[in-house]
Amino acid sequence: MGCDIHLHTEIKLDGVWHHYNAPHIRRMYALFSLMANVRNVHLDNKDYIVPISLPKGLPEDLSVITQLSYNRWELDAHNMSWFNAEEIFLLEEWMAKNAPSFVREFDNWGFLFGNDWGGFHSWDRTDYDGYYEYPPEIEDIRFIFWFDN
Repeated sequence: MGCDIHLHTEIKLDGVWHHYNAPHIRRMYALFSLMANVRNVHLDNKDYIVPISLPKGLPEDLSVITQLSYNRWELDAHNMSWFNAEEIFLLEEWMAKNAPSFVREFDNWGFLFGNDWGGFHSWDRTDYDGYYEYPPEIEDIRFIFWFDN
């Protein structure tokens, strides 16, 4: 039986989280291992991937759309978690190094208004040449995700 991921991106505006998108992500167990230690390989510590974070559960302040989607999967959902901007940056670094062709296989992975999500890891946007300039009303970003078998 295979395992799939359900990921929702949310942005924070005026102190409230809003749903931004829900990209389709194909099965990639190395990615699942990195994100939440799901389907990680433990054979003599070969190919074991150190996860960015162990599952944290879902935040209490989900956007309405993300909550509705989760409600649909709740009985089958497992390893629910979320990434903050810093963790998203680590995820994007790993993806760029280990799976560049995978990233190009679907739309909206890691992009917010044409800029990659990872640019948000530095709150001092003055260091960039304009590439990471987000609308000033965006306060924060996060990925919410869970898996099903």
